[in-house]
Amino acid sequence: MKLNMAVLCDRATVREGLLHILGAGVTRCSLALPGAPDLDLAILLQGEGLDDLAGRHTMTVEIKDGEGRGVGRAELGWDGPTVDPSAAEDLIPQLPVAIPIRAIQFTNPGEHTVTVAVDGHELTRLSVFITKAEIPGVTFRLA
Repeated sequence: MKLNMAVLCDRATVREGLLHILGAGVTRCSLALPGAPDLDLAILLQGEGLDDLAGRHTMTVEIKDGEGRGVGRAELGWDGPTVDPSAAEDLIPQLPVAIPIRAIQFTNPGEHTVTVAVDGHELTRLSVFITKAEIPGVTFRLA
């Protein structure tokens, strides 16, 4: 199987086999540290043959900081069906995936790496730069 797309975005959902993405291409995020980004990871896998997605598979997503320390990890599995070649109509099956990373607490600013692997084979690495947000405030002063 191959990776058609992996992107950090504001929101990603899967409905009726379609991957819906809002605000794709996030590479920087400003957070009050420690804090969780309001982001999702959108992934689109495609089989290289009719039965490539069939059977038991495991996807692993790991997030590490610039020092290589683990920040968060998600593991999900699926049992893909076998495709009947007579009913396939030359369509190669795709698998849309939306993974929320909103609950993962980032503690350090700097570059973080998001690694996506399926069945132990790394498919891609994405980078996101976390910056420390300055919390704005207003001081009222009587003149």
